[in-house]
Amino acid sequence: MSPFVITILSSAAFILVLGWIYRRISVSRSGEGVSEQWWQEFSPDRYAPLTRLLAKEDFEFVQTLAGYRPGLEKRLRSRRIAIFSAYLLGMRQDFDRLHSVGQALLISGHHTPGLQDQLFRLRLEFLRSWWMVRAELALYQFGICEVDPAKLVQTFQGAAKLFVPEPMFAPTAA
Repeated sequence: MSPFVITILSSAAFILVLGWIYRRISVSRSGEGVSEQWWQEFSPDRYAPLTRLLAKEDFEFVQTLAGYRPGLEKRLRSRRIAIFSAYLLGMRQDFDRLHSVGQALLISGHHTPGLQDQLFRLRLEFLRSWWMVRAELALYQFGICEVDPAKLVQTFQGAAKLFVPEPMFAPTAA
């Protein structure tokens, strides 16, 4: 193949990837809208377990148990990864719903100045953090790195605070 053909094919592939990324960022993936039931059940604290679900300490503890076998740790790790992935998907859906609330406020004209810019920045920050955690999770499955979802959870909670009444963020009694 000539260098010219390789350049054309590479450019076309690059443009397709950019188009795909733009579509993923700009289009809400939430199949469900914001229902009253979802709104009443929603709590940003639902995703707090992400920060400790893949904690190294849990796997170190399992290794100290009597009757420990490497297969036990492997099963625990794969189940935790599956649960973590489910949390990530739920978080993405909830973020899309929250973002649609913000867009509805923009359309209705009942918003504070700068909300449009704030929504855009939040979406970019959330998606950047979400994809970073997804990449870390993929590497984690091979034991290459640890997963740090703290920034993602923080960004999600920041987005929720824009639209969710303050009592939902009140500390719970232990």
